[in-house]
Amino acid sequence: MTIAAVELPLVLARPGDPFPDIVLAVIVGSAVMIGLTAVAVVGWRNSRIRRRLAWHFGGPRYRQLPVVGRSFSALDLPNVRRAIEAYAQQFGGTLEVLSVNAKPLQATDLAPQAPSYRQVDIDVDVHEDCLTNPLYLLAAGEQRYAILLSGVYNYGVPAPTLNVMAATRELAGECLDTLRRLVRQHSIYRGRVISIESKQHSDDDYSDHSGWGQVRFHRLPAVSGEAIILPQATMTMIQRNTVGFFRHAPRLKREGHSVKRGLLFHGPPGTGKTRTACWLTHSLKDVTVFLVTGEQLWNIKESCSLARSLSPAMLILEDVDLIATRRDQSFQTTALHQLMNEMDGLDSDAEVLFLLTTNQPDQIEPALANRPGRIDQAIHFPLPDHDCRKRLIELYRGRSTLAIDDWETVLRKTDGASPAFIKELVRKAALIAVEQIEDEEAPTILTDRHFLDALHEMTSGDGELTRRLAGFAPRE
Repeated sequence: MTIAAVELPLVLARPGDPFPDIVLAVIVGSAVMIGLTAVAVVGWRNSRIRRRLAWHFGGPRYRQLPVVGRSFSALDLPNVRRAIEAYAQQFGGTLEVLSVNAKPLQATDLAPQAPSYRQVDIDVDVHEDCLTNPLYLLAAGEQRYAILLSGVYNYGVPAPTLNVMAATRELAGECLDTLRRLVRQHSIYRGRVISIESKQHSDDDYSDHSGWGQVRFHRLPAVSGEAIILPQATMTMIQRNTVGFFRHAPRLKREGHSVKRGLLFHGPPGTGKTRTACWLTHSLKDVTVFLVTGEQLWNIKESCSLARSLSPAMLILEDVDLIATRRDQSFQTTALHQLMNEMDGLDSDAEVLFLLTTNQPDQIEPALANRPGRIDQAIHFPLPDHDCRKRLIELYRGRSTLAIDDWETVLRKTDGASPAFIKELVRKAALIAVEQIEDEEAPTILTDRHFLDALHEMTSGDGELTRRLAGFAPRE
């Protein structure tokens, strides 16, 4: 840019003048020079990007090249960078990253700016700083691309848009399609346990136009298969409809069978429905698990949208009766309708399993429970039988030693107890035993008497409430 020189006349001050013209001339001249200097600096900064783009595309006519844009979810900010890096690696290309202002690629005022970042969670207690307005200059083989990620306002809410400049519109579109596939393939959410959290928007909030703000990662307690104490027939049914379903889904899909499933776990409180769901999250190594409980039930649409792109996926909806009670008994029809719409809207080839749990199957909305394609299999979690109660006591004893002489009496008196009740019973028996031991080094031995005393305390007097809360309906 040429800076034009401005010639200012020199006028001498005359006696009595209130303000010398020479001073005014100096002030005006200084202001003009400052303005011209600012323009020159801005022009120089802008020209840096223009020269860089011209060099990248091999000439100054790059501003005439087509640009194709596509909106992405704000949740994919860390995935977009990974996708672009994977694209460059796939074609053996080179990649340069610049921080620019929020201007279109062909704009004359596209300029570099100081890097600005947004923190995004990528694991439990781990975050990543994502550049908010990056410009990627990608050379892949003989092709050149400029990829600008910027936040644009969509109905007043910011949402990231990816704009690709290339030699032809077809090349730019193909690049976007490839990046979209790589975003799903390299997603940091794939194979993890996550939930979608609602978030209040602010002016600087980089959130999706749909209103969902962030993903929360979960690290659930490890549960082994040996810790799931259920009748063998029940366990076989669970494994076939979950682990077996995902293992054989590719072949079922190839042979024209639907691979979307709806599974309902039902039974009294404390019978192991949640524990089994937790075991499944660790058993399904390559399956993305969505927790949709409590307030997340209102984000079922967003959870299903992300699950569809990350399939194979499993959505766990605990206590679904909270939103899926009979329509004449519930005011939460919006969430119920959304759940049914999402279950119906998934394509038959979407490897998505809906796992619903409830303590009150009779309260489930008939349209949800009775229509094929929504709930394909209901699995009852019974109260533990004679054999399961003994296995539960042995499981929950921890490092304590069992010395029960009359197993039949203990098992008979616990008939009707839930696994949750038995777990507390063993803990209470251990507490009673420890209170009677004077030597801290002595082993903790649990006898019949300890179990019967613990059972008496938990089921008589004030223990009535404990019995109901922990799940014990004695059958004798």
